Amino acid sequence: MITSAHALGGGETLRADLAVVGAGPAGIVVALEAASHGFDVLLLESGEEKVNRAAQDLAEAAEWDASLHSPLALTNRRQLGGTSVIWGGRCVPYDEVDFDRRAFLGDGEWPVTYQQLLPYFQRACDWLVCGRAVFEASEMKHLPASIVPGLTDGEVRVSTMERWSLPTNFGREYRAALRRSRRVRVVTGLTCTKVIWDSERQRAERLECHNLAGRRVSVDCRGYVLACGGLDTTRLLLASPGPSGRAPGDYSGHLGAYYIGHVEGVIANVRFTTPPKSTIFGYERDTDGTYVRRRFSISRDAQLERELPNVAAWLANPELADPRHRSGTLSFAYLALRSPLGRIAAPDAQRLALSGEDVPGSPYGGAEKGPIGAHLRNLVLDAGGT
Repeated sequence: MITSAHALGGGETLRADLAVVGAGPAGIVVALEAASHGFDVLLLESGEEKVNRAAQDLAEAAEWDASLHSPLALTNRRQLGGTSVIWGGRCVPYDEVDFDRRAFLGDGEWPVTYQQLLPYFQRACDWLVCGRAVFEASEMKHLPASIVPGLTDGEVRVSTMERWSLPTNFGREYRAALRRSRRVRVVTGLTCTKVIWDSERQRAERLECHNLAGRRVSVDCRGYVLACGGLDTTRLLLASPGPSGRAPGDYSGHLGAYYIGHVEGVIANVRFTTPPKSTIFGYERDTDGTYVRRRFSISRDAQLERELPNVAAWLANPELADPRHRSGTLSFAYLALRSPLGRIAAPDAQRLALSGEDVPGSPYGGAEKGPIGAHLRNLVLDAGGT
């Protein structure tokens, strides 16, 4: 069942076995999985079924370094489905090396092991609709073994894959299941603003929420899950200090101290000695029809021996906005993104960055843009390829 908080009056209390805050991918999956095990679930979403500007504005930061991060209104989405509404669909699991104790990266330690997570990879792929949990080219016998003919795995690995959801907008994909469920009640337009903490029992006692009209609503359940994403879950905890003044879960004083977005960029041109047509530049299809993409990675042994962090690299296209690439296909994509249909073709952050606009915090924004005529000339001269 899906209802809106607009109809709620101030002072009401909502009850269930479990409250899940945030109806993005994690929240929707937790709610439906818990319901399948017989729990009554309240799934709380700050936004509505469709984008609501007033709710979206709540995601923005009061201040941030625009040189390091795009505006949150572009990168996050408060809406049923969360940021899956605007994501690209890339799906990759953690690697085993991510769970190794690596002194050169600090003293951090996971509370779970890679082997404990491994059995859940296929279930995650099922929810993400990205096919089978296979991330190695060696396990896909219908595909070539390497990105480049003759290049085999060594310290640099060429057989690792990433999978792509179709892409799945969780709000659209699972809306019917949420509506049908007799155990899940989705309440949209209700923002959790504070976790009330029982310091004696060391557990969440209730949630303080508000609808967009400012009316206060309490949530009183047996258990609580915060599934608001990396930024908003942290922000909610920091806004919920207990009697001691410390936020729930902030036992070390480090909560929120080490957030970082994707560190990425275009670093080099590469030329292989093999024929260019033999190099796998694009996406391929697995036997189940889902898309996969090759990447370069560093082996676990090499990372540990050379004290390297876990990084990956891809073969990328030239900047769409610069017509000197002389590709009719890339110019067509550029013109489409610049057209009135561009908002349909791609989310705002990607559209602006790929079309050469200067998006704060984006490594791709601000590319040199040629005149429209130069792109049209590429279309004509490369008409066959396009």
